[in-house]
Amino acid sequence: MDIFDILQKVMITFFVGSLLFAPIYAYICHRISKKKCESGVDKRKIQYILQELVHTGEFYTVAYAYWYQMDYPGIGRSYTTSYWYYAIGFNENRIYIVPLMLEDGEIYYSSYSIVEKSMVKKIESESQYGKMKLFDREGRLLAHLQVEDKNYSSFGSGNVNLYQKEEAKAFRELVEKWTTEINVEENNTVIKERSYTAKLAAIGNDEVAVIKTYRDMTGLGIKEARDKIVSAPCILIETINYEEAELYKKMLEECGATVEIS
Repeated sequence: MDIFDILQKVMITFFVGSLLFAPIYAYICHRISKKKCESGVDKRKIQYILQELVHTGEFYTVAYAYWYQMDYPGIGRSYTTSYWYYAIGFNENRIYIVPLMLEDGEIYYSSYSIVEKSMVKKIESESQYGKMKLFDREGRLLAHLQVEDKNYSSFGSGNVNLYQKEEAKAFRELVEKWTTEINVEENNTVIKERSYTAKLAAIGNDEVAVIKTYRDMTGLGIKEARDKIVSAPCILIETINYEEAELYKKMLEECGATVEIS
């Protein structure tokens, strides 16, 4: 555990349970996350994991990836969000995937799996966001991955803080290439899954509740969440998952907001 994690734990102990200091706490956590990104500590950890486990001698790009899924059991019941975290190495022919367990600022791992391009028979993707789901011939899920330019531990993408702009660009290009080539080769009728947009049309009478719910769903800081909500009408999310867009609509409309899906 490094000095950034210790400092963050001290701040959690000091501020937790106090709404008065919540904005200060959120700001400090965000600043700590940015400092960790700039230090490159977590990025070097991800690179080390691939170097330690994968000894093929071939070139591959190393990146941090994650995936999340939100489930909404019904009105009056809390939604749940599941996260998966990975260190990955990829090239045009295959992706090496190392599942990660993140706990108390530490990254734990044990082994890796390989998804060969030849194994993939269908892809659902949003290449502009670096997201893809890979399926085999029987429709079984092989992997679900998303790679972003930057990751802050306060934004819901795991307790990993790093900048990876070039790696994310390379992954988006891989998603585009695999999506086109594989789905065309397999004569899949849908090359790219339709994208759904959840748009906040009106905030309603309880702005605070809307901001809080949106923040809980996205992991954004208070300022970022508020800036987004008060800019209504605005787009909350673009996703290939209709249920995810519908979840935003249901949760925010319970707070009195008006959300449109298109």
